[in-house]
Amino acid sequence: MIINKTILNINAVTLKAEILASTIAAKFTGVVGYNIDEDEVLLEFTEALDATEEDVLDTLITNHDSTPTPLSLEDVYAQRETDGVGYYRTVQAQLAKDYFDGNTDFATTRAIETKLEKVVALLVRGNWMSAKDELENNVVIDAADLTVALRDFILSGINDYITNNY
Repeated sequence: MIINKTILNINAVTLKAEILASTIAAKFTGVVGYNIDEDEVLLEFTEALDATEEDVLDTLITNHDSTPTPLSLEDVYAQRETDGVGYYRTVQAQLAKDYFDGNTDFATTRAIETKLEKVVALLVRGNWMSAKDELENNVVIDAADLTVALRDFILSGINDYITNNY
C-alpha cells in the first residue's frame, strides 16, 4: 500500500528513522519515491493503516515538518554515490582476493567485471535499487565465471544497503 504525504523540507533518511522508531514500524516497508514539485514523499506499508496508525503517521509528519532539515534529496544521492563507490571497492577486493588466492584466473575475473559493468555504473551513480534490479534480472549467471554464490554475495550487500538506507 503506497501512501502519498506532503512533507516540506523532505529528509527521507530522518523520516524513515522516525517511522521505524514508532508504533507503525511493523507495517512500514520504506520510502519508495518522491515528487519534489509537490513536496510529496511516497511511503510504502505492508497494508492499509487504521485510523490510530494514520494519526501516528500524521503526527510524525507534522513534527518532521516543524524541524528544519539540512539534508536535501541531492545530499541523499551524493551519499548514495559515495557509498556505491565504496561498495564496489568491496566487490572489487573480493574479485582480486579470488584471483590472488588462485580461485580464478585473469580471464574469468575480467569476464565477471564485464558482466557487472552496468551494475557497477548504477552503484557509483547512487542508484542502488536499479543496481539490484539489473543484477537480479539482467546479469547472466554462469558457473564458468559469475557464480550464484558470487552474485548472492554482491546482492546481499546491495539488499542490506537498501534496507538500511531507503
